[in-house]
Amino acid sequence: MPKPIANAQPSIDPSTLSVAQFDGKKDYIEVGFQEVLNPPQFTVECWAKVTGGQGSWRSPITSRGEGPLAGYIIYAGQNNKWQFWIGSGGSWSTYQGPAIKLNAWTHCAGSYDGEVMRFYVNGKEVGSPVTAPLTLNTRFPLRIGTGCTEQSPQFFFNGQIAEVRVWNCVRTPEEIQDYMNQRCTGKEPSLVAYWPLSDSAGESAKDQTRSVNHGVLQGATWNTTDDLPLTTPEPPKQSYVPTSQTGLQDYSYWCQYVKDQAKKSDKDPKSFRRGRIWA
Repeated sequence: MPKPIANAQPSIDPSTLSVAQFDGKKDYIEVGFQEVLNPPQFTVECWAKVTGGQGSWRSPITSRGEGPLAGYIIYAGQNNKWQFWIGSGGSWSTYQGPAIKLNAWTHCAGSYDGEVMRFYVNGKEVGSPVTAPLTLNTRFPLRIGTGCTEQSPQFFFNGQIAEVRVWNCVRTPEEIQDYMNQRCTGKEPSLVAYWPLSDSAGESAKDQTRSVNHGVLQGATWNTTDDLPLTTPEPPKQSYVPTSQTGLQDYSYWCQYVKDQAKKSDKDPKSFRRGRIWA
């Protein structure tokens, strides 16, 4: 039988994309601890839409520990600004970003190269790089939609979240900009966790990488959005290639092929019968 080849072409279509919804009170997604989620050099990113909770701490993604302070956090801060934190043992090292725009999708990405923190909001680096040591989270879960992963959840996010990614490398500004508006495949080099949060149903948030660190919904629900600026694939177009060369696809090609082979061997061209070939 012929084999189908999918030729999917991307297009911007923000209509009715599935996302995760959080109520700012008790909703979150929990991913069990895995060392791969806590690399010494990393980039963590997500799309987040804040719809409430002004004046409180709200975390779209946290992987942290205490005693010593460890891990990484992205916050919608108490001061209503985006923030990126890492644990440096005895204290938190923090990076301040711009003011939060309510009811607007915002892309946040924090990176750490082993010495320096950088923070990007909507693809643009904000502020000045911060030099700080990192202490790794070595035993606590990662949470989406809340923080305080070393104990009972706190700092609940109020709004919607999509496209949560963890890379075990420092993404360049160009890479962040190039990928922020498109879905990943889950097979990108150095991508160690990828939760699109596009599941639309069920009690788990699928990790699309080979790490398969699926998250478990704890009160969070699925919703849709019509203004998340992501590239999504069009339905695949099917084309076919034969699994064996039968001559049925193009008679003239095979006739010429037989003649050419005969000339190369200095033999008379063999006759070529046209018609169906039966197994």
